[in-house]
Amino acid sequence: LEKLNLNFTEIKGEGLAALKTLNKLTSLSLAGTDIKREDIEGLLKLPVLSELFIWNTNITEEEKQKLVKDYPKIVITTSQFVDDKILKLPKPVLLNEGIVKQDDKVILKHTMPGVIIRFTLDGSNPDSTSSTKYETPLNFNSTTKIKAVACKQGWYCSEVFDIICFVEGLKPATTVLLTPPDRQYPGVGAKSLSDGRKGYTDNFKEPSWLGYRDNSFSAEFDFGGTPPSIHKIVISNGENIGGYIFPPTEVEVWAGQNHQQLKLIKFWKPLAPKDYRPHRIEALELALDSEVKYPVYKIIAKPINKLPTWHSGKGKKGWFMVDEVFFY
Repeated sequence: LEKLNLNFTEIKGEGLAALKTLNKLTSLSLAGTDIKREDIEGLLKLPVLSELFIWNTNITEEEKQKLVKDYPKIVITTSQFVDDKILKLPKPVLLNEGIVKQDDKVILKHTMPGVIIRFTLDGSNPDSTSSTKYETPLNFNSTTKIKAVACKQGWYCSEVFDIICFVEGLKPATTVLLTPPDRQYPGVGAKSLSDGRKGYTDNFKEPSWLGYRDNSFSAEFDFGGTPPSIHKIVISNGENIGGYIFPPTEVEVWAGQNHQQLKLIKFWKPLAPKDYRPHRIEALELALDSEVKYPVYKIIAKPINKLPTWHSGKGKKGWFMVDEVFFY
C-alpha cells in the first residue's frame, strides 16, 4: 500500500497502530478525523512516508508546527487551504441504490462537515439561498427528479447533482410483450419491465434492457380482476445519443376492461434532443388526465425512424431502450 486516504472517517488512534507495518506507504491523509498528536508518532518513522495531511484534527497548532520542524523530510499539510484559491465543493450523493421501496427514505449526503445541501423537485436548478434546505430524509410516492447542490462558506457551491429517483409502483399480475425486442437487446423478455432491476448506460447489453429499432415497443399489462387506481405511468428509458439511442418519438397508452376492448387514453410526443448530451437514464412521465381503474393497459413507444441532420448518423434509424415501466 503506497497511498491511503482516511479523510473524514471514524478512524481512531488504536486503528492507526495497524499501519506501522506499511513500509511502502508514501502518502497518508488523516484530515477531518479525531486523531491526536500521539496517535501518529509511530507512523512518522515509516521509511518512505513523504506526505501527511492533518488539517481539521485534534492536533493543536503548536503541535503541528513542531511536527513540521521535527520531520523536515515529510511534507506535512496542516491547513485546509494551502493557497488563496476558492475551491469548488464536490457534488452531494444519493445513498439509495436501484429502485426505492415505497416506505424507504431517500437520503442525500456530503462527505465534508458543515456543508448545506439545497434541492429542488420541479426540474429547476437549485440555488444557494432560496432553494429548499435538505435537513431530513425524503419520502416519495412515485418517481421523482432530484436536483441538489452542496454549499459551504469559503467554497464555491458544487455543480448540480441531477438524478432520477425511481420508486417502486403497482405491480401488474401479468406482462406480455406484443412486439419482440431486437435480437441484440433481448433482455429477459417481458420480465425486464417489472423485475425491479435498473439498467446502466455503460452496458446496454445487460439483461435489464430491451432494445427496439425496426419495430415499435408494444407491451400489455394486466392487473387482474380488481384493478388499482392509476394516475401516472413512468417509462424508464436509456439515452446514448452518440450510440443512436434516443427517446421515442411517440408514446401511446391504451386501456380497457379486457384485451379486445382498449381505447386510447394518452398520446404524447417527447421533446427530441437538439444536440449531443451525456449518456443518461430518463423517466418518461405520462400523467393521466384523471385517475383510472382499468384492468388492462397497453403501451406503445415508437423509436426514431430517421436520426436528425446534426447527427453523424443522420437519416439512419435510432434505438429505443427500455428497462422498467412503473404504474402509480
